Amino acid sequence: MKPDISSFIEGAPAAEKSQKSPRQGSDAAQVRQNGLRLPVPLLIALRRRAVQESEAQGRRVTEQEIIIAALQRYLDIKI
Repeated sequence: MKPDISSFIEGAPAAEKSQKSPRQGSDAAQVRQNGLRLPVPLLIALRRRAVQESEAQGRRVTEQEIIIAALQRYLDIKI
């Protein structure tokens, strides 16, 4: 979750003013964050693929969905 920029500008930490609760449900316990540093050409290709897939499928396809699908194929696993 990105911090609220207006809170930052006003001088208050965004975490104090945030009213959103953490994700709830069974998926919340199964997801962990891993910030990856990727080469810029790879990031550009990933963004382009997300746009192409979104247009082809008629719904928003996120970069995360593409990364998960690619890793599942590469590692030959299903989640």
